[in-house]
Amino acid sequence: MDFSKFDVLILIGKGGVGKTTCSSALAVGLAERGYRTLLVSIDPAHNLGDVLKIDVGRRMKKVKENLYAVEIDIDEAVGKYLKELEESLKSLYRYLTVINLEKYLEIMRYTPGVEEHAILEAIKDILSKRGEFDKIVFDTPPTGLTVRILALPKTSLIWLEKLIELRRKILDRRLSIERVKGKITFKVGDKEIKLPSREEEDRVIQELRRYKYETESVYKTFTDERTAVIGVVNPDELSLIEMERTIEALKKMGIPVKLAIVNKYERGDLEGISERLKTEVVKVTKKSKEVRGIEELGKLFEEIA
Repeated sequence: MDFSKFDVLILIGKGGVGKTTCSSALAVGLAERGYRTLLVSIDPAHNLGDVLKIDVGRRMKKVKENLYAVEIDIDEAVGKYLKELEESLKSLYRYLTVINLEKYLEIMRYTPGVEEHAILEAIKDILSKRGEFDKIVFDTPPTGLTVRILALPKTSLIWLEKLIELRRKILDRRLSIERVKGKITFKVGDKEIKLPSREEEDRVIQELRRYKYETESVYKTFTDERTAVIGVVNPDELSLIEMERTIEALKKMGIPVKLAIVNKYERGDLEGISERLKTEVVKVTKKSKEVRGIEELGKLFEEIA
């Protein structure tokens, strides 16, 4: 496959199939061809450093000419997401002083779905750096979490449409009352608060629109022809079954899997695997030892490409 035609590469697959090795090989190979490349791990079990044979860490680091790497710390991402949410809520609802936001958000840290939202926000931050890099390669968590992250923009857009619609109805009701009784106001301490009744003065609907715009941008990236979602599988039945389900789930979200890398391949019907997964496949033969270091990863890229 000609990887040069893609700006963003997202490798997916179950744990242990070799996603980190394959994503590192792609990043090294692209960098060696002159593309300024960023390799990003969003897998909680970070092992980019083990594969690259360098210390990577949570801050972007230069690995070699044209190649940079970073490991996103999930706990840090969740903390950043909740902090930004707290600041946004305090700004939008300054008059709700009775609510203990700190306690509420501390509980939210353990709420299902928060991790996915936090990782998606981290992905947004990374994608905002596309002007600095020619290629961005993502090494992802095991399949289940990754599928939820990739599906999140589309499901979020459905909710955002409903929330914007609901907010408009609230503003319409306020405007109707305002026309009869005047501007709706109430006091908080010595301050008089005026409730907005029009979209252009309502910060809540403006924030919802902003978030919708950002979410649409990420969804377009996931579905864009310049993005390649690449499955990594081993030639065993359980791995193939899981990838079949993953490809079908992402297809429903409008996200095609453009290639499958059959890692640790020994022998068998490669054409049959391609037919099952309904996508192009390439094989990576089983090695006698683990692929580690820039030189070995560069050779692996040649095998994949």
